Amino acid sequence: MLAIDGYRIHTELPALPTLPGLTIRLARGKEDLFNIWQVLSDSNTVDKAQMLPTAEELEHLYNWFVNFDLKRDMVLAFDGDRPVAYCGMTWADEPNDERIYHWWLLVAPDWRGRRIESILLDYAEKHLRALAARNKTGHEQYFQSWILDTETDKKALVESRGYQPFTYGAIMVRPLSEPIPEAVLPEGLELRPVEESHLRPIFDADQEAFRDHFGFIEADDLDKAFQNYLDFPHMDASLWKIAWDGDRVAGQVKPYINVEENERYNRKRGYTEEISTHKSWRKKGVATALINLSLQELKERGMEEAALGVHTENRNGAYGLYEKLGYRIVEMQIVYRRPFC
Repeated sequence: MLAIDGYRIHTELPALPTLPGLTIRLARGKEDLFNIWQVLSDSNTVDKAQMLPTAEELEHLYNWFVNFDLKRDMVLAFDGDRPVAYCGMTWADEPNDERIYHWWLLVAPDWRGRRIESILLDYAEKHLRALAARNKTGHEQYFQSWILDTETDKKALVESRGYQPFTYGAIMVRPLSEPIPEAVLPEGLELRPVEESHLRPIFDADQEAFRDHFGFIEADDLDKAFQNYLDFPHMDASLWKIAWDGDRVAGQVKPYINVEENERYNRKRGYTEEISTHKSWRKKGVATALINLSLQELKERGMEEAALGVHTENRNGAYGLYEKLGYRIVEMQIVYRRPFC
């Protein structure tokens, strides 16, 4: 049991006297992934969210976090047996000597505006402070959360507590009905079908290429991270476009198709994700060629649009490139930060 300013967070389901009908407890493990998904599903339409990960995808995502234990760092709220809110917390050191204490929370629409957001945020910050007390550092420290631009109530809450927009992300979509330019790789590069022996070099190249990107977190166990990478629910290496410079990966785009998501949204979308280029090949047209090859591949697979996520202030100009290739923003995300003081 943890006591947080009178709010008792148990593994059982105690009632909170100030919020009749609501109980809060720590997550119990994988069995709660569907409960988390249910809150996401209930909120999806109201928040105009572009994606709805499955419980399996949530497990895959949480496995990437380097300082996260589902049973320790996730709380859920219930209205009777119905899950109506959750809040997760983790922390990580970024390459720029900053330690980020990250939280994320979501409340079902019919429970919003009834103080549960404040209760969960209070708990998240105090829980993260407790973790920080056990992990001293000389890094600059910040609370951080990604919030959809459509989540106006949540934005108002964090801004009232001193959080400020730090940077932005976006989901971008490109119709495949528009012409796709011919893809020409720079001289010296070769496109090869993916073989099993290629998987680890492709993973390692991806890790290296993203090391200078915003939000990159170094895996504490690369072998474990590689296995999680292979376990991605929608992995289909036959879609991947990998450019090789001899035995070295020069660039890559790893498209995938989420059949379940397409059925839910009644659309035919493929994703052009994990786009990266080795430093020695940047600004030479590698990414452009691989993206256009990926767009053509998705079109041939029956897709009608392609989507990707991007940091809009990417230092390598990714956002501008995607705009040039016909992608347009359909969802904005704001990274809010507050100094850890």
